[in-house]
Amino acid sequence: MEEEPFEFLTYKNLYDIEHIKDTEGMIDLILYHQRNYVTVMVINPSCKLIQDEFDQIGDIYFTVGHSGQKRKLPSGRSKKGGTYTKKDTVICTVSMKDGRKFKIRSHVEAKLLQVNEDLCQNMESLKKVPQDGFIAIFLINKKYSPDN
Repeated sequence: MEEEPFEFLTYKNLYDIEHIKDTEGMIDLILYHQRNYVTVMVINPSCKLIQDEFDQIGDIYFTVGHSGQKRKLPSGRSKKGGTYTKKDTVICTVSMKDGRKFKIRSHVEAKLLQVNEDLCQNMESLKKVPQDGFIAIFLINKKYSPDN
């Protein structure tokens, strides 16, 4: 019988996983809440949109906040100047070739650190979760953290 290498090591999850299903049943989101209050949002690669209708996706475009609001991404070490999102803030919209549109909301009260605008040109990245296919990265305020 072959012995497993590193059997003395234990593995601890460094993040909590939260699954969110939308009301239309097309897009399922996964939020990876890390211990340092950073949250990564991805589309579940096994959701109906990716599995059944991936070829029908026409466009993905990012909008943050209300219409006309200019997106501000934070800069610097302390990440000042970013847009604060509420749970119902629309991060991006997925447009289908047949005219349907699906809005992806943030589902967290946090500061928006980064959006993955590479998805606009390379939608195949949605299947590479979470390495390349993330939607957005947030910094959650400590008082809204799932740990509290």
